[in-house]
Amino acid sequence: CYRLLKTRSAKDISLYYPFVLSIGSFCLTLYGYGIRDVIVFTLNLYATFCNVELMALKIYYDEKARGTVKQP
Repeated sequence: CYRLLKTRSAKDISLYYPFVLSIGSFCLTLYGYGIRDVIVFTLNLYATFCNVELMALKIYYDEKARGTVKQP
């Protein structure tokens, strides 16, 4: 996420990679909640948010490169 924000480009990342990671970390978040393990739950919740942010940045920068995002 830091590199994407610094370079303002996401052309090197596939959209499927953070999508699959988001699904996996979300499932582990549910697992951590189910077994009532605070550490597993918290760390995977953080990983889920990071992967969702990565997907959002990928979509945003790809749309910006195409010129379809309106600038404020």
